[in-house]
Amino acid sequence: MPNVKPAWLTLAIFQFQSLWANTGSGFLRSEQLKPLQYALYQIVGGGVARQGAGAVVQLIIAAIPITFFIICQSNIIETMTTSGMKD
Repeated sequence: MPNVKPAWLTLAIFQFQSLWANTGSGFLRSEQLKPLQYALYQIVGGGVARQGAGAVVQLIIAAIPITFFIICQSNIIETMTTSGMKD
């Protein structure tokens, strides 16, 4: 398992990003349960007057995956460097 730990972390980051980007609008009916992405679509849909608020929400949405990547960066880089090597 220690040899595949970087690969598992890379897979976890990809899965987290796909779940984080899910709007949930197809199966969630309550407005209180809908995720932040749905709120972004609603804010941006408001037109030019809401561009500032849309930029702030987009910054918050992007900050979470970037923070997760920075925490796991060394393991991801290790996966990339060893992926093409033969033993």
